[in-house]
Amino acid sequence: MSNDKEFKELEKWLKDEAEDLQEVLYEAVKHYTTEMAKQAKLLCPVKTGYLKRSISYRFYQNGEYYTGEVEVGADYGIYVEFGTPFQEGKFFLNTAFNKQSQKFYDELISLMRRHKAI
Repeated sequence: MSNDKEFKELEKWLKDEAEDLQEVLYEAVKHYTTEMAKQAKLLCPVKTGYLKRSISYRFYQNGEYYTGEVEVGADYGIYVEFGTPFQEGKFFLNTAFNKQSQKFYDELISLMRRHKAI
């Protein structure tokens, strides 16, 4: 992501304009959460398919904030993601997060520019 100053401006603008943009923001959270889950499923290694099938997502409103979550339900998912002393990590979830979070951030910046917030 860009610098902290730009992020702080984004946060301030979102708080000021949030009422007008609630639906747009919620749809963006839904879209990028769903895309992250799809990307993680594409990137995760498949032996039996259980790990891939265990990837799930959800989104909800928590007070004034929207939250999207992607999780791996397979108990061994953490070892595949980060590795063990005997196996390198695959970082499928981290890679998906980095791709989608940057796209989400870029879309929010673009939205701010269209509304002349920055």
